[in-house]
Amino acid sequence: MSFISERASQIKPSATLSLTAKAQVLKDQGRPVISFAAGEPDFDSPDVVKNAGRAAIDAGHTKYAPVAGYPELRNAVVADFENASGVKRSPDEVIVSCGAKHVLYNLIQATVNPGDKVVYASPYWVSYPSMVELAGGESVVIETQSKDHFRLDPKVLDKTLEETGAKVVIINSPQNPTGVVYSPDDIDAIVATCARRKVLLISDEIYGRLIYCETPHRSAMAMDSPEVREHVIVVNGRLAYWLCPGSKGHH
Repeated sequence: MSFISERASQIKPSATLSLTAKAQVLKDQGRPVISFAAGEPDFDSPDVVKNAGRAAIDAGHTKYAPVAGYPELRNAVVADFENASGVKRSPDEVIVSCGAKHVLYNLIQATVNPGDKVVYASPYWVSYPSMVELAGGESVVIETQSKDHFRLDPKVLDKTLEETGAKVVIINSPQNPTGVVYSPDDIDAIVATCARRKVLLISDEIYGRLIYCETPHRSAMAMDSPEVREHVIVVNGRLAYWLCPGSKGHH
């Protein structure tokens, strides 16, 4: 008898981790391998990070933290986000977690009901479909083309939302795996479309500081509109936080 739930048994193993494991096997065999699988640096953690971790343990910061994160950390997130994007938010709009992947999973579990449709562009990060499936949702994938620089056309998104009645849209800029950076105009158009359609927009901005082109990164939270606070959630991994809509009651 299997104790694995039907829901869990339907999820495919992570392609990223499978490739990482295969690369490690080849390395152990002495093969010269350069792995482009798991997104992690090829250098050790900086000493300043190690020392800060040791200092925190020595100071007794080893207990349960507040659900939303320590106030000092949430204030630091607000300052960091304002410095990076020019957008000022309140600590009450910040929740700290243990990683962007965990944040995205929690977000989808918290917002997607069985049968709800979630829209995102292809190519996409491999974990989006599994997260949606685990929540009982349905993925609606918009295909993009290399000739268009893998651009998610806001007009195509608008038509897709009209046809599907989707509840959630996920965008990722700069995008994994293509590296495309959405233009500021496209970001604003996508935000405006989601607000007009009353759709929740999850903006996965994990790579927001890794820009190697002339197009600047534009946070989905940067659009000057009161509707942004109610329809946009920003996920970032610099400090593993997310900025949620509304006040404490929406957390």
